[in-house]
Formats: sequence, C-alpha cells, structure tokens
Amino acid sequence: MRLLITGADRPLGMAVAEKLCSAHELRFIGLSPVPPSVNGNYRQADLRSAEQVATLVAGIDAVLHLAEFEPDRLVLLDRNENS
Repeated sequence: MRLLITGADRPLGMAVAEKLCSAHELRFIGLSPVPPSVNGNYRQADLRSAEQVATLVAGIDAVLHLAEFEPDRLVLLDRNENS
C-alpha cells in the first residue's frame, strides 16, 4: 500500500514511519527541510497549499495525517475588516 505520512519530521510521524516502512511504500512530508531518518521519499511541504497537496496525494492509497496543529502558524483574518 502507498501511504502518505504528514508530520514525518515530528516525533509521532517518525515513530509511525519506522513501524510501517518495511511493509508499505511510504511518502513523507513535513515542514522541515531536513528529511527524517527513515527509508522513503521525503518532501518538504506545507499542507495549507492546495497545489502542493494535490501533487503529494497523487498515486497515494491512504493518508496518515500526523502533522501537529500549530495555531500560531495560521494567518487569521478579521472578517469585519474585509466586509
């Protein structure tokens, strides 16, 4: 099975990847430019980019979304300012 693991540059993503790498074809993504120390195809990517996500999920059977939610990284807009 071809799996995409998000958050592969984080402890949880790396731990899951190590367990699955011998039985599955893995593609890893994370925000870090340095790939984790697991076998597979690592790409630095931002899941907030629809274009990047479309490319990353092509040919993938399942996604394990293990990326951390970091609200301080989000850009929040005040709807009142844009009305």
